[in-house]
Parts: sequence; C-alpha cells; structure tokens
Amino acid sequence: MTSRRDRCGCTGTRRSVCSPTTGDRTHGFIYANITAQHCFEYGWDEFVGTPSRLSARVDGQQDRDQLLARVEATGLADGYRGLRVAGSGRRFWIEDVVMWNLVDGSGTRCGQAALFPRWSDAD
Repeated sequence: MTSRRDRCGCTGTRRSVCSPTTGDRTHGFIYANITAQHCFEYGWDEFVGTPSRLSARVDGQQDRDQLLARVEATGLADGYRGLRVAGSGRRFWIEDVVMWNLVDGSGTRCGQAALFPRWSDAD
C-alpha cells in the first residue's frame, strides 16, 4: 500500500515540513524532518497527524491562513516570515520560507510542503 506521504512526493529535504490538505480542509502534518522536529519540539509520533494550525498561535492564524491561500491560488510562495510556536510554547520565527503545492502523478493537488532554511527565537 502506498502511503499518503509517498503519493504526495514528500522527501527529506533539509529543514522542511510537509502538510497535506484533506477534503474537509483540515491540515495535518504528514512529514517533518529531524530539524523541523527540533524547531517545533515534537518527536515524529507527536508531529505527524498534528493539525498544522497548532504550529501558530491563535493571534497568528490570519497571517498563516493568508500564506496557505496564496500558495493554494498560485502554487508557490517564497520569502515568507512567520511566527510559530513550539510544543513547549516557545515562540520562534520561520524565515525565508518557500511553500508550494504538492500534486500526485495525475496532477491532483494533495497537499502543501514548506522549506524554511532559517529560524530564530522570538522571545
């Protein structure tokens, strides 16, 4: 059986996090490399399946939603900087983010992936 991660083409690109879009508009992480796990302070089992909306505080949801909408509409966004929250509650900036839509072999959109090469503590 092919996993959703394999169908969406997620790979272990350095410092990336991958989040699918399901039919009910919920976003749950399906992949996080070790760097992302450290940044967000979650292990694999905690990270995978966690709703991606929990990666930003409530007061940061509008900014995050605008990024997701831009990627959904255009297929790609880059140069993004956004405030995120780790599992411990520590706030940090993800910087120079590149986010793109993932498509399967038939061209059907099946998620989004993000690469953030830089991050810094906000507190």
